[in-house]
Amino acid sequence: ITQHNMPVKPKYTEGEKVLCFHGSMIYEAKCLKVEIKDKEVKYFVHYSGWNKGWDEWAPEARILKYNEANLAKQQDMKKQQESRSRRGTKRKGEDDLGDMCYGSSREHSRDRSRRKRTKPNKLAGPGATTEEVKLHIPDSLKLRLAQDFQAIEEKKLRKLPALPNISKILNDYSSYFEKKENTAKNGVLKDITDGIKLYFNETLGTRLLYESERSQYEQVVEPHLDNEQPSEIYGAEHLMRLFTEFGGLLSCMYTDQEDLSLLTGHLEDVLKYIAENEASVFSDDCYSPSETR
Repeated sequence: ITQHNMPVKPKYTEGEKVLCFHGSMIYEAKCLKVEIKDKEVKYFVHYSGWNKGWDEWAPEARILKYNEANLAKQQDMKKQQESRSRRGTKRKGEDDLGDMCYGSSREHSRDRSRRKRTKPNKLAGPGATTEEVKLHIPDSLKLRLAQDFQAIEEKKLRKLPALPNISKILNDYSSYFEKKENTAKNGVLKDITDGIKLYFNETLGTRLLYESERSQYEQVVEPHLDNEQPSEIYGAEHLMRLFTEFGGLLSCMYTDQEDLSLLTGHLEDVLKYIAENEASVFSDDCYSPSETR
């Protein structure tokens, strides 16, 4: 254990079997190292059944004790994810995600169709022969995902409409980079942000909601879909859920390695921007008990 003059006691020890939040799921893991720095405890974890490329440092807030109660929580989270996936089997909007690389114009579409495609990979899991594309999500945003799930477990709902909403967050991202990048890249930025909004709008109701949120969606969102899109109602918390879906989605798209690298880089730029502007993008008081929404 590496200590930096901080009298902080870790909850878990090196070699201990634990559970760890990663994206919108909880996985079995082993604590390999413990570090205490600047009053914060971090654990270097290895996810059981996954290769070492997924090993990472995780803050204590993402770690759970390996016991029956938390294993039940893991199974509940898995069932909710499977339920969302079944509702989104058709994956409407998937082609629009691929169009982010080139834009949606007819010329770009022709260019895209001429490019060599590889066979789609199956979604990866422990022991799989093909791996899920690894989209780097900053540690602070992983913690936000864990906190989001904890709020759902406490029977809370995200207050709607969110401020700022997803459209504003992505528009602000585009405006920020337009000042830094050349004109040619500005068009690509618009394709990226428009694609994320479109994919969010198409998949929110089928892939991104927990069961406890469906009533809120049906009452608050569906009646207004003719005038407002989900990306104009929901905020960063639900946008982060979408980003946890991208790794698996990119793994099974008909696209070559150059396309994957290009699109992954753009998506990680968005994540980096959100992490750097976390204070203005997220609110610490954005959930309310579901019965009083």
